[in-house]
Amino acid sequence: MEKDIVEYELTIWIEVNIEKGLNLLNKHRFIYLTIIFCLLSAFGSSEIIYSHSAKTNLIIAHPERAIRSLIRITGTDFDCYDFHDNRQCILEYSKTEEHESILLEITRDLTNYRFKMHLPLTEEELNRFAAYLGRDELIDPTSPEIKEIIHTLIGNETDAWQITVKLLEWVGDVLELEASLHPAVEHVILFAALARAAGIPTRIAAGLRYQGGMWVNWLWNEIWVKEWIAVDPAYQQTTPDALLVKLTSAPSLVGLFVFDDLDIRIRSVDFALHADH
Repeated sequence: MEKDIVEYELTIWIEVNIEKGLNLLNKHRFIYLTIIFCLLSAFGSSEIIYSHSAKTNLIIAHPERAIRSLIRITGTDFDCYDFHDNRQCILEYSKTEEHESILLEITRDLTNYRFKMHLPLTEEELNRFAAYLGRDELIDPTSPEIKEIIHTLIGNETDAWQITVKLLEWVGDVLELEASLHPAVEHVILFAALARAAGIPTRIAAGLRYQGGMWVNWLWNEIWVKEWIAVDPAYQQTTPDALLVKLTSAPSLVGLFVFDDLDIRIRSVDFALHADH
């Protein structure tokens, strides 16, 4: 039975703090400052407002252990959303004059993607994924500092999945995941720049993560390894848990911040004994 416990009104602020950036990245200060100044340029402020109103009907003690979930999502217009990825599928869909509703199944993807794609990409692939490999106003894979890190981290490795694992570990090590609620902007920008510099097509995914007893707006990445695969740099998850709900994705971060109000309810959750990246 579904029963609402409480409704949360969330206003999430991402504070751009240069001193924090210097402390986090130490010798790689330039990269973090580049991210900060790109954010300032793109959004015209030292703070990004990221708001959402959400409901939670179940309190989950260890969401990172979720391996399968059934989520009911209701809203007014789903045309702008993309609920499909390597983890998610729609089991039910209904529509009335006022609302649309889906029952979403999310399953932790335990597929082994090693040896599925080797670099470099073919000429046809480079053309096909140009938007997910190039530079934009926030992501700069052409930076000499980014290229230096790629050279140091991956050496002669050509397996795209092995490279991804190394990059996730590195980004997670140099950027702390704050206890306060925020959608991990710096993690997805830095990871996207590194992965693109390595030659892996990478895009930004946006949606909701169950965190701290509520649903919060969240950002993560999707990489192309012969198919789009979700990875979460902030949580260092190569296999994101089943309480991470994708709503959309795009080559750039810009434009992914605004969601209409959604009613989201957990129908059921299955758990692993231990969290697994």
